[in-house]
Amino acid sequence: MGERGATVKATIILLSMAVAIVFLNCTTQPEKDEKISKPDSPVGDDVALVNVANQYVATGARSNLDHPLAYRFDLDAAGSHDYTNWSMSDTLLASWTEPGLYEVKVKARCSIHPHVESAWSEGKEVVVGAGDLPPEVRFATRIRGFRKPYDPAADVDTVGMFKPFDISYHGSELGMPIAAYRFYPLTQGVNLSGANVWTDNLSDTVRAFVNSGIDALPSGVFRLAAQCRDALGAESEVDETTFQKGVAQVVVNFDPDTRIVRARSEFAVNGVPYYEYVDFEDGNPDTVPMNSWLRLDYLGIDDYRDGTICGGGDPDLCMGYQVAYHLSSVHESAIEDFSLWQPRYGLHDTDPYSAEDSNSVSIGPFEYELSVRAVDENGRPDASPPQIDIIGNYDPTLDGVAVEDHFGNEIDLSVVDTVTWNFWKGEGWPYQCECDTVDKPEAFCYGLQDPDECQFKDYPGNAGTLDFYKSFSVRIKGWGHDDPRDPAGSGIKAWRYVVSYRSGTAINLGKSQVGWFNGAQVNVLDDAIRWKVFYPGPSTPNPDPYGDTVFDHLPPWLDQDLLFVLGGKDIGTNPPPYEQFIFVNGRKEPMNVFTAYLGNVGRRTHERMFAFQIRLIRP
Repeated sequence: MGERGATVKATIILLSMAVAIVFLNCTTQPEKDEKISKPDSPVGDDVALVNVANQYVATGARSNLDHPLAYRFDLDAAGSHDYTNWSMSDTLLASWTEPGLYEVKVKARCSIHPHVESAWSEGKEVVVGAGDLPPEVRFATRIRGFRKPYDPAADVDTVGMFKPFDISYHGSELGMPIAAYRFYPLTQGVNLSGANVWTDNLSDTVRAFVNSGIDALPSGVFRLAAQCRDALGAESEVDETTFQKGVAQVVVNFDPDTRIVRARSEFAVNGVPYYEYVDFEDGNPDTVPMNSWLRLDYLGIDDYRDGTICGGGDPDLCMGYQVAYHLSSVHESAIEDFSLWQPRYGLHDTDPYSAEDSNSVSIGPFEYELSVRAVDENGRPDASPPQIDIIGNYDPTLDGVAVEDHFGNEIDLSVVDTVTWNFWKGEGWPYQCECDTVDKPEAFCYGLQDPDECQFKDYPGNAGTLDFYKSFSVRIKGWGHDDPRDPAGSGIKAWRYVVSYRSGTAINLGKSQVGWFNGAQVNVLDDAIRWKVFYPGPSTPNPDPYGDTVFDHLPPWLDQDLLFVLGGKDIGTNPPPYEQFIFVNGRKEPMNVFTAYLGNVGRRTHERMFAFQIRLIRP
């Protein structure tokens, strides 16, 4: 019990006020003959809560002249002292404002001769607790002869397989003394003698684990929970979710180390097999052909602290392996897959007499994070397996772009050239069907007279009021090629272009707002941006054979710089499903089949940007 820094003020309530002093039978003996015996230690609880009153009673004091007594208590006798006033009452209600350890004493004096006092009584220790602060359990581990405090926020401690270790625990008093302990394992399948039983043996707080023979713990994370209970019955917390309170974790069996020795891409070009090694140590993802196989060669090394276990031989020979990938696409966020560790139910070990092994995974048009881990003979996997990053499928190349007018004349894309349309000579000139012309509405078209075939057609949105139209077009052409290492039949299979003003405002021309569309053949784009001009024919009340209606309402994109951005990709918009495979112990096994969203993936060409103008004239 040490000195307290400040006097703790006690609240004192007198229960018995004045006691009648009867002098009728008082002796006339002088004061010097009176003696007051020392009181007993105060009677009352030895545990209290802050700001909650406890009752203490003075007993055992007596005047040898049988004079009435008065009492005074010291509520902080072990510290800075906190004296009550003298009172005729032998009973006191006292409370403390701060938690701590206090000592209560009492003395008596004669109420007739106040200078005749007893000695102070023996002290009564009172532990005052906060009440709302339960105790805590803290741990320490002893592994390989070294004891250290256990920190739940740091990495868990590790002990070798079949190596002994200790876990000790102690309660941290937060104002109240610890009264009992109990412990129990959280690891399934582990039974400990004395588990889950509260004990008041406060010195029995070390759990020793032989960890061998029939008492060997399984490989993995062993978790021991321990609780303490204070004098008021408050129990410490056990966090069985994140294990940050009341739980000590010890990993049994050090995890092995896995090293990727080499990575090799295997593919065929025109039936000829090729092999290319991947530089997986430069920090940059390597690209391999689509539909190729990536072979990983790797090595597993067990931790020397586990000792030589496998039949007295090299512990590296005991390794099995698992391979996994994380697959995604930079172009389609909906495509993502975690393969889990393969093989799904066990390990592969092609050569049980060698620490080195290999496996192969098929590569599709995605981005891969490929990992491999060694697993020792007790089932402990490498907790930090190595990983390599792979891009499946090479980028195709856009070799050229061309724009032609409706007569097949190519325009100059090195400048902002102009495509000029003559209103009299629309697309298809010279016309085979003259009902598509302005000046001969009465002509025959493929054997049908003009009034029956052309004049009363119901064109979309025109309700039959416009009898004639002309078509004009600009042809956008593109061509390119794929990397020769990609499979036969690869190439640019889908195209996309957007059209806008120089300001960036989009223009709806051709397929500019369609998104990706398939080309007519691999590596070739030939798309017509077509515009139909409708105008009233002779059968209407106000015929317009010379197109005045058209030229009064020209679209705003004519005679403006039209900015085109064109690109291609090597997977079409409706590709067949893609199946992912892995080899396990020499046997090809499927892992996953991708169907949805495949039309959005594929490697892209570099985009080409160019501009031109479109003009409609009437000579």
